Amino acid sequence: MSQLLESSDSGNEKAEEFVNDAECTSPAHEWRKLVNIILPVNVEALRNELFMKSKFMDDFHETRKHYDLSCTDWERSEEGDLRRTIKYKMPLSGTMGFGPKYSLVTQVQTQSPCCVPNRLYVVDVVNSNENIPYAENFEVVIHHCILSTIDDHSMYSVFGQVRYKKSVWGVVKSRIDKNCLAGMDDFFGGLQETLQKELCTPPSKGKRSSRKKFDSTSLTLQTGNSQNVSLDPQTISSKVSDSIKPGFLIWLIFGVLIAVITLNTVLLFKLWVLERELSIEAMPDYDTLSFLSQSVREYLELGRSIPGRPGTDYPILSAVPYTNFYCDDQPYPGFFADMDTRCQGWHYCDIDGRQASFLCPNGTQFSQAVSIERSSEEWMRLLRNQQNIHEAEVTKWLKVIEVAITLIQNTEKTLVELLAQIQLQEIIEAHSNGKSHRNMQFLNENKSP
Repeated sequence: MSQLLESSDSGNEKAEEFVNDAECTSPAHEWRKLVNIILPVNVEALRNELFMKSKFMDDFHETRKHYDLSCTDWERSEEGDLRRTIKYKMPLSGTMGFGPKYSLVTQVQTQSPCCVPNRLYVVDVVNSNENIPYAENFEVVIHHCILSTIDDHSMYSVFGQVRYKKSVWGVVKSRIDKNCLAGMDDFFGGLQETLQKELCTPPSKGKRSSRKKFDSTSLTLQTGNSQNVSLDPQTISSKVSDSIKPGFLIWLIFGVLIAVITLNTVLLFKLWVLERELSIEAMPDYDTLSFLSQSVREYLELGRSIPGRPGTDYPILSAVPYTNFYCDDQPYPGFFADMDTRCQGWHYCDIDGRQASFLCPNGTQFSQAVSIERSSEEWMRLLRNQQNIHEAEVTKWLKVIEVAITLIQNTEKTLVELLAQIQLQEIIEAHSNGKSHRNMQFLNENKSP
């Protein structure tokens, strides 16, 4: 940087008249203004330090604790613009013991075609992150403008904004805007302080008054109200962490998890009860089956008149019990007596494999031949009625299950968003400590004689 000052000073002594008709007309000048200062160095020298491989930028990244820094050379892109890519990693701490340990930052720098050597340089930068909550939904775009001024000085201006690639939830969007804008302020505020410290410090006594003059004309616009998670998560302050307490969010997540577990338990219990109800058909009240034909009613009355002692000669059943009978084991469809119930239960096996089970009147021995010959039509009507009741019950429970699934999905979405917020807050709380330490160090250096 001392070489830059010497070369700039020699240019000042030779400068007699300044004329610069170069102008940047980019709409980016309507964005948030991050830096607007005048530096005692010419345009070419400042451009080489900021946008070429230089020790100044390497040292600046080192102060931000960036590592694994890689930078490509300026190359002509398919669109005809000069472009280069910078990548580096930032350590992430305070993630409650889980999650990524670092964030990969990628900067794509593009030189504008309106650049004029020794007069104007314009560079547009697109910043993107990985391993940061919602990083795939947005990116931060920065516009750098270096304009030559009188006495071979340079006016350095920076503008930035958040650009969304995907739509996000309104609350999340406002949080991202707040954090990113403040992060840009902090990042470029640090860059501005470093530039002023290096360039505005006089290398000799003869130039001290001149340096003070330009230092007083430096314009600093820093509106640090929020954080930048897209440029440098380590610059995030504790203001956002005060708005949402991680402890409260953790307890809220635990409460939601307990509620979800309770709902799932109730749902499983109801499904179990429904399964039992569907697998055990209650004995019909034959006295009220007026829709049966006369022949079927006669057959039922005949069964009731068969002698025998209930519980001794035949079992007393109120519902079809679980037995070893399966329609899949039968060679053909039709009516079958259940031998495990001593013919007190019987089954109808449909041609498509469906099974319907009923109880016979007490003491009745099932006669497949009589049933098929005398009342097959009536029995089929009874089966259809029972099937309709079964389908209506299943439809009702399917609706209950759909509502439960919707509730679980909404709860899962809320939990994911809350987890992302917690990770964001932990990053904010951890890296704000680093910023406070740097500010105290800067104040101590200014106080020292």
